[in-house]
Amino acid sequence: MLSTLLLAVLVAAPHVASPSLDLSGGARVASGAVDSVNGDDANSCRTKGAPCKTIAGLMAKPWISTARKVYLARGSHWREQLTVPTAGMRVLAYGTGDRPILDASDIINPAAWTAVGGTTNTYQTTVTLAGVSSKTWVNAWADGVFLARGAGTNLDATPGTYYINPATYTGEGTLYLHPSASGDPTTDGVVYEVSTRQFGIGTSASNVSIVSVETRNNLHNDGSLILGRDGLLVDSVIRNGQKHNALINAGSTVDGCEFVDAYFNGAAATMLILYDQAPGGRNITVRNCNLHSSTFLGATVGMAVESGGGSFGAVTYSANTVDNLMRPMSSGSSSSTVVDGLTVTNSDSGITINDTTPTVISNYTWTGTNTRAISMLGNNGSVSISNATLTSSHVAPTLIYGLGSGIQLTLNGVQFVGNGNTLAVQLGDTANLFARTCSWGGTAKYAWRVEATPTLDSDYNAFHATSAGFYYGGSMITLAAWRAATGQDAHSTPAP
Repeated sequence: MLSTLLLAVLVAAPHVASPSLDLSGGARVASGAVDSVNGDDANSCRTKGAPCKTIAGLMAKPWISTARKVYLARGSHWREQLTVPTAGMRVLAYGTGDRPILDASDIINPAAWTAVGGTTNTYQTTVTLAGVSSKTWVNAWADGVFLARGAGTNLDATPGTYYINPATYTGEGTLYLHPSASGDPTTDGVVYEVSTRQFGIGTSASNVSIVSVETRNNLHNDGSLILGRDGLLVDSVIRNGQKHNALINAGSTVDGCEFVDAYFNGAAATMLILYDQAPGGRNITVRNCNLHSSTFLGATVGMAVESGGGSFGAVTYSANTVDNLMRPMSSGSSSSTVVDGLTVTNSDSGITINDTTPTVISNYTWTGTNTRAISMLGNNGSVSISNATLTSSHVAPTLIYGLGSGIQLTLNGVQFVGNGNTLAVQLGDTANLFARTCSWGGTAKYAWRVEATPTLDSDYNAFHATSAGFYYGGSMITLAAWRAATGQDAHSTPAP
């Protein structure tokens, strides 16, 4: 979980009070504050004792761009968008209660629904959307549960669906609805929400810190939270995304956060996208985070790195958990990738390494339903895996897979768990395999599948007790034949 020391430093660290704004000198105001329950936009809004009520009220203050900190009262819920205006600003929760919520959706007034002529169960209403046509997806909810996107304006055949028209998502649009229980939305007592704003909190400014907030229900593809370069996101919940839940720029750290639920109608999506148009070798870190969905998302990745051009520095993932997503993460353009302490459950597949980035994976526990716990898709990659348990319920999984040329794979203390058709590792021509103290659990039997010309260094492993099969040079051979052909595993069990 999030380091208590780190959170305490961020929230409570003393600072030298700044003078009030001097328009001629440009000094920075110490802080601004906003409380949706007890605030008043007529207040000074410079202290927690006299906060604004609305985000708009705070952002209208002429001094806000010079504030060092923005305090958001716990227990608050704003259906507004907060754009952090200035580099170095901190956005911090204060008080007691739940994290303050920045919500990019609006509640639809029940009286605004009207029946669609010529239909039985389809209703419509007009909504105003602040989207960007090329990067927008409208979601809708009934009592906080995602509705499914329908195929058109007549939704009679599919309860629990919605449709938006036109698809440009800017200005006014018509939202169509078939309630889940085929009821009347004007009287059924259900709270219907629709995403109408791009994000909850967003900034392109650098060195911004955001601590202990919740954002949700984004209209913009990039997520309900967007953090600029060299930023810090701590102890926050980013809920109900679509293509992305959050976008984090290079140089940033994400610590102790939760990324929850998404709906993008089956299209490819990534909950936490680590992106920069030109990262310039900056590092990025994600640690102590939990990414999960209440229902299985078969096209959604937990975390991924993307660059508009150039490369990140070191990308580090530490002590994260992923559940109910297609796969936990995909690596991208960086000088190195380190994954330490990743726990994955109910995943379709595992870590995907897309290029030649040197990758170190340790303390990795993967429980999946499909074939691959680790996929190496490029050529000449270097991957080291230690202290891992890889478990698949698939009928014939290949747990570590890489057919590219020149791959260097190092295994230490990896356990392969599966059924009698489980293949531990499959490598292509010119691969290099170093394996020590690996073992086979369940009824997993098959060990290495390699071509005839790899570089091999395999020993002190514990193969399946009754049948350790090896694919070598296009044929399956026994452990004894493997030893004779390659000179490997002289000290592995079963003993010669």
